[in-house]
Order: sequence, then structure tokens, then C-alpha cells
Amino acid sequence: MSNLKIKMIYPIFLPDMGGLQLQIYHIARGLVKKGYHVEVHCANIYKNRMNLLPESEFIEGILVKRYSMIGGLFKKLYITTSYFFNELLTDENYDIIHVFSFLPYFMTNVSVILSKLMGRRIVITPTFHPYRLNSYNDIFGKINGLVYDRFLGIMILKFANHIIALTEEEARYYKSLGIDKVSVIPVGVDIDRHKVSDSDVSKFVSRYKIDAASPKILFVGRLDKRKGVDFLLKSLKILKENYLNDFLMIFVGCNPIEDYRYAKIIKKYSLEKNILGLGVVSDKELACAYEISDVVVVPSVFEAFSHVVVEAWAHKKPVIATKNVALSTKVKKIKGGTVVSFGDSIKLAEEIYALITDRNLAKQMGNNGYRLVMREFVWDKIVNEVERIYMEVLKV
Repeated sequence: MSNLKIKMIYPIFLPDMGGLQLQIYHIARGLVKKGYHVEVHCANIYKNRMNLLPESEFIEGILVKRYSMIGGLFKKLYITTSYFFNELLTDENYDIIHVFSFLPYFMTNVSVILSKLMGRRIVITPTFHPYRLNSYNDIFGKINGLVYDRFLGIMILKFANHIIALTEEEARYYKSLGIDKVSVIPVGVDIDRHKVSDSDVSKFVSRYKIDAASPKILFVGRLDKRKGVDFLLKSLKILKENYLNDFLMIFVGCNPIEDYRYAKIIKKYSLEKNILGLGVVSDKELACAYEISDVVVVPSVFEAFSHVVVEAWAHKKPVIATKNVALSTKVKKIKGGTVVSFGDSIKLAEEIYALITDRNLAKQMGNNGYRLVMREFVWDKIVNEVERIYMEVLKV
């Protein structure tokens, strides 16, 4: 059945980079290699700039169709009227509609509703953590939580022929809502993309003037309140005052030194000499950052999965994650690192120090994580599992 036609829908896709974009890319590329016709439909947006990319192009055999956006107040909803009129109302005969994300986006939600009305077979990968229901602070967030997360969104999920959860905890949540057709398929890691030579690492260390002797801690992510950078900085203050003066905290994907609010905190905590903010880097430099690190920290309020945990394990590095990071249960189960409560700065400082000073323990934890990655998080296995779900859905 390799001539099947698959349509994947998510508002943001390559060249914009992110966890979901890479997940879609790897699944789509794997299915193309198996002979499937795969299209990714998204909004025409790149780095928050609208309607500048080609409307249609092939990326490694994946047909990418981008639809013009309407800006203004509802830009974050990724409203694409051209998608509605040009694609959905003249829908081609796709065998599977695969929608990603459980957020109130125009493209994803309208796609599910109209696909249901047209009798299409629908698979949804929501990428959801139940803790999100407790995380809204402003009035718009609370309205979203009440109206969408607890009502409209659930109704839309129930339209699907099958739900793909990323973790067992996520799957249990959907089943508690009466959604029975749920499978667990995690996000993978591209092992080859994370391989670097000694020469690559030496150039990286030289370029950023990194002291090879200093213990190194790594954070990968953006400057978002949910990512827990404030919590991490407070823990570093405790680490410096009570345990270790000489360490280097490397930030990849962001640079808190260049952000006024975080720069102020860094100065207040006297951490200026301990912080290296690299911002967005190439895949090779990201791999080098993992490679030289002693411990990787994921201090988020919550994460529906956490690519960072899996990437750290791909480099045999131990992880310290907070309890509401979805993979924290795996971290505990396999002893691939340690788990702390969000906001417990003293405990996080203690765990960082423990892994920096006990190299044998850190190595053992990193190796435990690596073995799990090779068993469960390689893309070929994940693509095969997604294909299996498609076949089950087509039998209905």
C-alpha cells in the first residue's frame, strides 16, 4: 500500500525549526522513503514573517504546501483563509489526514472538523501535557483553558480515528476522557545528526573560548517563562555561593545575557563570568555543546515530551529534569539522571553539584539514557509504528 496519500497539517514547518517541525519532517521523510506520497500543509510563515516563502516546494521528497496568512490580532491562530477555500473545500482524495498539535489553531481545528464531515480518516498527534490546564495566568489563557482545553479541543480529539500520544501519561489522560483508540509513539532523535568529531569539538571550544577544565552545565531552549530560566538562575546562585565557584552555564537556543530582564538577574546573582549564551546555533554546534557538557538541565514548568532529554541521552549525558517534564518518569525508571520539583532551587543546585563531582555516576546515568535511546527513540522504529497506525485506521 505504498501508494497511499498522506496529508500532514501543522501551521509551522521548515525552514522554521522546532521540536514539532522536526518530528513531522522525520516521520514524513521516513514515509517518503517507504514509497508514500506525503504532503505537509502549513501557513506561509518564517520567523514570524508572513507570506515570503514559496507556496509549494519539495523538501527531500516531501511536498510542502504553504498558505497565505492573515495577520493582526489573530495572527497566533495562524488563520489562513486561502487554505480553507483553496484546499479544504476542494479536498483531494487523501487516505490519511494526520494533524499535529492540541492548540486552538485555525488550520488544525478546521482541518479536523471538515475532514470528519467529508469522511476522511484522521490521526491526531496532540503533543499535550495535562499540567497545561494549571499553567494559565492571564485572562486569555484562562478562557482558552476553560473553553478549548476542557471542551472544544476534547470534542475535536474525539473526531479522530486514532490518537498518538508521546508518553504513557499522556495516553492515560486521553483514555480518562473516554478516548479509547490511543497509541504511544515517542519522538525520536537523529543519531547521525548528533555525531561530531574531536576536531569539531576542538573548533567549538576554541571559537567560544571555553575553558575545558571548568565543569559545564547545558540548557537548550528559548527564553520562555515555561522553560524555567528564572528557576535555573536562582539555582546557579545557590550553586556558586555554597558549592562551586568555577563552572560554566551554557545556554543554546537563547542568550539571557542579551535580554534585559535576565541580564539584570544574572548581574544581581554575580553570575556574569559563569554564563555563556550562544543563542541559535547550527546542528553541529548544538551537538558539540552536548558533547562537552557534564550535565543537561531541563528546568521547565512542564513539557509534553522534551526533545532535550532524548538529545542529551544520545550524547550519553545525564539529565536533571523537573517532575512535570513528561519524560521525567523515564529519567527515574532507567536512572538516566535525576528529577526535582519545579521551583526547588536548593535541590536543583545540589543535584547539579552531585553529578559534576561524581563523574562515575554521571557516566553511568548517561549510558543508561543512551541504551534507552537506541531501543526506543530511533526514527526508523518510530516511522514503522506510525505506518502501523495508518494501516489499522484504514481497516476501519
